Amino acid sequence: SNGTRSGEDGIDYSDAISETQRALEEELENSQEDLKNDLYVDAPNREQINSCISPLDKVREERKNRLSVYNELMTNPEYDFKWKKFKNDSKKNVALLVREFERKKSAYEYSRARTSATGSLDPNKLHTYKYDEQIFKSVTRLATSKDHGMIFFVDWSGSMGQVIHDVIQQTLQLAFFCKAVGIPFSVYGFTTSYHKNSPQIDHHIGNVMTMDGSSVFELINSTINKREFEDACKELFLSCYQWGNRFDSDLESLGGTPLFDTILCATEIVKNFRAKYNVQKLHTMFLTDGESSRMNYHQDNSFEKPAEDSDSENHHRRWHSKQTRKEFLRWGNTLIGPDAFKHRGLSGTYRQLILNFKRITGSSAICFFLGSPRNARAAATNAIIHSSAFKSDKWEPALEEYKTVRKQTVKDKSRTVFIEDGLGYDGYFIIETSKVAIEDTELEVDENLDYSKPRDINILARKFSTQSKDKRASRVFLSKFSDLIS
Repeated sequence: SNGTRSGEDGIDYSDAISETQRALEEELENSQEDLKNDLYVDAPNREQINSCISPLDKVREERKNRLSVYNELMTNPEYDFKWKKFKNDSKKNVALLVREFERKKSAYEYSRARTSATGSLDPNKLHTYKYDEQIFKSVTRLATSKDHGMIFFVDWSGSMGQVIHDVIQQTLQLAFFCKAVGIPFSVYGFTTSYHKNSPQIDHHIGNVMTMDGSSVFELINSTINKREFEDACKELFLSCYQWGNRFDSDLESLGGTPLFDTILCATEIVKNFRAKYNVQKLHTMFLTDGESSRMNYHQDNSFEKPAEDSDSENHHRRWHSKQTRKEFLRWGNTLIGPDAFKHRGLSGTYRQLILNFKRITGSSAICFFLGSPRNARAAATNAIIHSSAFKSDKWEPALEEYKTVRKQTVKDKSRTVFIEDGLGYDGYFIIETSKVAIEDTELEVDENLDYSKPRDINILARKFSTQSKDKRASRVFLSKFSDLIS
C-alpha cells in the first residue's frame, strides 16, 4: 500500500476535510485572534482609591480656606434664621418618625419573644400542681433587633445645582433620624475635580484603571461630637443654599458624575465602616440625576505597540479591531465586561458593578434617581431592561411595563416609582425633581366646623391624617430608609 486512502470508486480522500471541521478550525482561529485583541484592566489598588477620598475634617478645613466667605455665610442673620427654622421644623417631624420606628422595633421584639421556665418553683402556683404542670417561675426573653448602619453617596455634579438644596435638606433629616435612634452613618458627595489626581502609576505590570479627577468627600458622620455635628450640618445647609458650593471649596465644586469610580471607592469605605461599627445590616445608598461617565485606564508601557502604518486599509483594520474587541475590568475575582470601558455598554457595566459591590461588601444597595418627567421615564425603562424581575429586554416592551408600574404608583399616591432589582439594586427609586422638596404646610382648618359633632370631628381627623401622610411621603429618603430598617 502507498499510504493513500481510496474509496470504492477509486477516488483519493486523504485531503478531504468535512465542512463542520473546517468551520470549527476557522472559529477557533478567529477566537484566538479575538483573545489577543481583548483588553483586560486591573481595578485600582487601595492607594489609588484612598487618594480620591477626602475625610470630613479635610473637607471642613477646605471650606475655611476662604475665611471671609466662610464667616460671612456662617454669621449672616438671614441665613442663620433659615437654618434654625429648618432645624426646629425637622426636630418635630423627625420625632414622629422616631416614635414610629421605636414602636415597630418593640413590636418586632415582642412578636419574637420566647418564654421559658427558670427551674425555680413559683410559690404562687404551688396550689395548682394537681392540674397544672407550669408551677415554675418563667422568664420572657425579647428578641434582639438587628443593628443597622447607613452610608449615603450624593451626586455633586453640575446638573444637580438646581435641586441640591432640596436634596441636602432631605439628607440632613435622614442624618437627624439616624442620630436620634443611634444608627451609625456617614454621608459623602462625589464629583470630578481638577484638583484630584491618582498616584503616579509607574511599576504596574499590565493595564490598570485610573481615577484621575474623581473626588469622593465626606460631608457629615455620626462619630463627631454634638457641637461639631451642629456646625457641620449648618455648613452643609448653607453651602447648598440656592446653589452648591457657596464656600467656594476646591473639593466641593459641582463637576461631573464619576458614579462607577465612586462605586469602587464605596467598597473600601464600606469595608472600613463595617470594621469600625460591626453592624449586622449595612445599607449603602446612592443618589444621582444622570448616567455615569466612562471608566478610564492606564496602558502598560511595557507592551509593545505596533508601528504606525499610513496604509488606510491597515488603519481601518486597527480601528475596527478596537471597536469590536472585548474590554474587561478585573475586580476581585470577577470580570466586569465585555464593554467595561465603552460608552455603549454603560448600563450593563453599571449592573455588574453594583452586583459585585454587594457581593464584596455584604451591604444592601439602594439608588434614588432624580430627573425631569422625561428623564425619569427613560431611567425607569432602562432599569426595567436591566432587571431580573421583569421580562422585557427591549425598549418598547419595557416602556409598556413602566407604564403599568407608573399607574400603580399614581394609584398609591407615592412620590417614587420603584423598580425591583433595577440595575442590580435592592431598591431602585425614581423621583421627579419637582417632588424632591419637603412639604411643611400648616393644617388648614375650616372655621365652620362644629367640634361638638362627631361628623365634623371625623372630617378634622381625616385632614390631619392626610397631612401627616403627605409630610412623611415628602421626606422621601427618610421614609424609605425607615421602611427598610423597620
